[in-house]
Amino acid sequence: MPRAATIFVVLSGLLLGACRAGQGAGPREPKPAPVLGPVVAVPVAPGAFATRAHEILLHGEATTERRNRLAGVVAAQLSRAEARFAAGNVEDGMRAVEGAFLMVRALDDDPALYAAHSSALMLAADACARGGSEGRALALYERLDGLLPTGPAQTDVRGHLDALARWREFGRSENAVAAASFDQRLWSSRAVFDPSNGTLRSAQQATIDWVTLALDVDPSSLDLEDPKQRATALDAYAALQGGSSVIVAIHLRHGDATGALDALGKGAFAEIAPPALVARVQAASAGDAKAWSDLYGLFAAAAEAPGNGLPVGQEVVRAAAWGAAVELFRARPDATPGTLPLAGLLPSYGMSEVMPLVLADGLGPEAREEEVGPALALLLGAMATESAAGRIEVARATFEAARPILTLAERAAGRGEVRPNPARVHYAMAALEIRHAEVARARPHLIDTLRIAPYQYDALTLLAAVERQRRDDRSALDALERAARIAAKSGGELASVETLLTTYEIHRDIGAPRSGEPMLRAGLNASLTARETARSSRELARAERLLARALEHYAAAEAAQDATLRALDAARSDLDELSATLIDGMRRALTLGLVPFGRELAREAIADDLDDEDLVYIALWLRLLEGRGGVGADGTAAEALAKVDARDGWVARLRDWATGGIDDAALVEAARSAAEQAEARFYTTMARPGTPDAASLRSVAESPAIGLVEVMIARDLLASLQSTERLSLPANLVLP
Repeated sequence: MPRAATIFVVLSGLLLGACRAGQGAGPREPKPAPVLGPVVAVPVAPGAFATRAHEILLHGEATTERRNRLAGVVAAQLSRAEARFAAGNVEDGMRAVEGAFLMVRALDDDPALYAAHSSALMLAADACARGGSEGRALALYERLDGLLPTGPAQTDVRGHLDALARWREFGRSENAVAAASFDQRLWSSRAVFDPSNGTLRSAQQATIDWVTLALDVDPSSLDLEDPKQRATALDAYAALQGGSSVIVAIHLRHGDATGALDALGKGAFAEIAPPALVARVQAASAGDAKAWSDLYGLFAAAAEAPGNGLPVGQEVVRAAAWGAAVELFRARPDATPGTLPLAGLLPSYGMSEVMPLVLADGLGPEAREEEVGPALALLLGAMATESAAGRIEVARATFEAARPILTLAERAAGRGEVRPNPARVHYAMAALEIRHAEVARARPHLIDTLRIAPYQYDALTLLAAVERQRRDDRSALDALERAARIAAKSGGELASVETLLTTYEIHRDIGAPRSGEPMLRAGLNASLTARETARSSRELARAERLLARALEHYAAAEAAQDATLRALDAARSDLDELSATLIDGMRRALTLGLVPFGRELAREAIADDLDDEDLVYIALWLRLLEGRGGVGADGTAAEALAKVDARDGWVARLRDWATGGIDDAALVEAARSAAEQAEARFYTTMARPGTPDAASLRSVAESPAIGLVEVMIARDLLASLQSTERLSLPANLVLP
């Protein structure tokens, strides 16, 4: 059986299995289309996007007031899309534009909804044209043609429309069924970004024509050895197997089950529509929430499957899944089965902070553990995605919108286990804030984490790092002491080593290395024990790295090198651990001035094909190491930098600076975030001849970007500059 038929049968089987009593309920009588007044957009105030979008999603009645509010939401969403395009996130910008259009249905459509942000439409149209999504490009360029004033921009748009017209003529086959298939794909895709009634009718008619022609094909009269006739047979087969799903998808984009049911009952579709699909659409048109859930599941599964077998583009099945999810939400906003599907889709369309409001509708004051857990999991995923894209403000807004859910989760956790635990959400937000150098914002989240889960080791060590940056050394040491007790009770030897070494470093940095030396000695001994009891190569690599760190504090350079090389050998089967070992070893080489060792590690990094971000730092540190050591470059750093092929972003700027493509001033100017600014200060300081300027190093060491390796290097260098006292290795110590 061909793949298209296989997937269609499987999906239809899902619907058959979901049938239940009540499917025979008749459809709702269609209401006459209301007459709406002109669009007068109600602006969305800063911070109010989530609330306003939630209102639009929850209430679908077609009124002038609602459309005016919708206009404000669409404008705000398109503005967000423009920001994503401007940041270089083309795919994110595209999905945000798609989200804006999916908020609009045929009854709402009006050109004035999009007039304020034609630049977002232009960027999206160009991206669609480059990506081969001609249907969406056509919809956007035609919309722009009506919005733009006479001038160069409109001329450019019309040039694109002419090119698309030529493409359509060239792309349509002489084979009637294939030509009809081409047309239905084009109109179906176009209807995603053009919610007008006219386009909806054209997409439906194109699908009807395609299926009607397919029914006229007599496979027994075809010579399947002939490529053209075989293509006709395949196109006809696809129409008969998938045409019903296509016509349903076109209408579900608008949440219109009644329109889909009407189409399925007429002409060609009356002969081919699977009964299970008809039954589900009929039940949905009568307001059956379970039917909407089934339809959502059908199209969501197709949207997630590459080459889903349906004869339409992924954007069409995505739009159908969205429309079904919105209707399911409106049918059952008071239950998690009704809210989870839409909540899960919102982040993918650039509306993460709307998600918690949708989820909260379905969680009552006594929400059960099994209801709260999935909501927290969705929240964690959305926060992480937004942060990774550089949108910490969206991650922050998403968290703030979820506070009522976290309160419910804490209450539920008092009755039973909630997974993930609400403490994990607070901790995740703290970690994201720290990644963006927002230490002050991170601290309250860590306090909340420890209020809920007082014995969370990671939260205590992160709190210690935050207090250390705030120069509250007493609080940092207290947090480390609590973490050490937890590590000792749980048998976490590596965790114990980390807390002991960090405790020593705080004493060292306040000018009291002798008072911290017992902690350092204990950490050294514990690292030796940890390497003997390691249960995996990953644990062994970490133990050796920690041993090297302890030896480094004793200025035992040769022994620290040996431990690093042993860590490297243990890490070879784990790329992440290998990268961490090479970064740590290269940092050590720079701090201790070990040029041959640094070159050895850099050559290893080149051979292991590290990613651009890791490789650029290793090459940078080798350049600094050679420069500060007064030795000529041997070409290793240049070879590593040549492998960094980043075209833009911070990694590219660092590479350009290291190769002389930009100067110090340009590097400083290119730094945008607090972390980048700290790095720029560090590298420009270290590149100057002579002893590094202590004040500049201190500004790096005290930077809020506490996750940077450069902060650690700056602290180590400051300690070596400010103290001539050297600790001696314990007597009778036996090293590997």
